[in-house]
Formats: sequence, structure tokens, C-alpha cells
Amino acid sequence: MLPRVTRHASPAKRNQGFTLLEVLGAVAVLGIWYFVLAALATDGLLKQGQNLRKLQAGIIADRVLAELEVSSLGGSVPERMDETLEGELPEDEIFTIRKQVHEFTLDYRPANAPREELVLYGATPDERLPLPNLLGQNIPGFAQHLYTVKVQVSWTEGFMAAESVHRTSYVFDMLSAAEVYESAEIKEADEADEEDQAEEEEPSSGRNSKSLEEQAE
Repeated sequence: MLPRVTRHASPAKRNQGFTLLEVLGAVAVLGIWYFVLAALATDGLLKQGQNLRKLQAGIIADRVLAELEVSSLGGSVPERMDETLEGELPEDEIFTIRKQVHEFTLDYRPANAPREELVLYGATPDERLPLPNLLGQNIPGFAQHLYTVKVQVSWTEGFMAAESVHRTSYVFDMLSAAEVYESAEIKEADEADEEDQAEEEEPSSGRNSKSLEEQAE
């Protein structure tokens, strides 16, 4: 057998270090990782800013909606409106606030029918409509005094598309409803009194006619 020959690297080769190609490859890998980490950090900051704006817009919408609801605690609804205004506070300047108060309606798209807006009070039932007129049929006059309150807070930031936050509530006009129902109750009471008086007058008129007949005999 031939003896095994062990070759030892010369001291010059052991001290050579990395080649230029190896250094460039390492720099490329580090650059890719840096780009990925920077993109993740930027995306995280962007989403954090978006969530903060949504939170601020939600707080503003809740505040405006609460103001409109508080104004109806006395039984009357706020004035009919559809107005747009800017944020009142300096930090709210980027927000646009839209307030709407209108009669309660139902917006829907029936099957095989054009888009319609159905006013529930006094609506005529239609066999083609899959949604029945519950309020108009089961609680007559209820929807006439029901109002929808909507608040929309929108904003545009940088190159991003416009975003918005919506809040919706419903207010019942107790004052006008009370006037209608009270007048109806008074009318019914008057009619009942008239019927009672008529019933009382009928026996008395019968007795009078009978007495007249007896006197004639």
C-alpha cells in the first residue's frame, strides 16, 4: 500500500480571507434582509396610522351622534338636515363630518326589480317585494314618526384613497306622535259618549211614545 500523503495549506493561503464574490454575495443578502425589514416596519407604521385615524374618526362620529340623540331626549327629533362641516378641534382638521336627519325609509334591492326606496308608512304591499311592510301593517302610524340619524366622518391622507366611518341611529318623535294619538283617543271618547247618549235617548223616546198612545186611548 502506498503511504497516505497529507497536504498542508501554506500559511499564505490560510491568511487570504474572503474573495470579492463572497463579499458581494454577503452584501446582497444583507441588503435584501434590510429591504424586507424596512418594508415591514413601514407597513406597520402605515397601518398604525390608519388605525389611529379610524379610532379618531369613530370617536368624533360617536360624539356627534350622541349630541343629536341628546337633543331628542325631550321627545322631539332634531331638525331635518343634511350638512357637511369640518372638524372643530385642530387635530380634527383632516376630517369632514356629514350629519343627516330624515324620515325613516327602507332602501333595498328586491329580486328582479329596480332599485327602490320604500317609505314604510302608508306603503302599498306588493307581491313582488320579498320584504313585507311590517311597520306599516302591524303598527299603523309608527313609521310616520320615526326618523333616521346618520353621521359620516371621512378623511383623505397622502396618496391613500378616501376612507370613512359611519354611525346610524333612530329617533322617535314622541311629541308629534302624542298629539296624534291623544287627538285620536279624544275622538274615540267623544264618539263613545255620543253612542251612550243615543242609547239613553232611545228608551226614553220609546216610553214617551207609549205614554202618548195610552193617553190617546
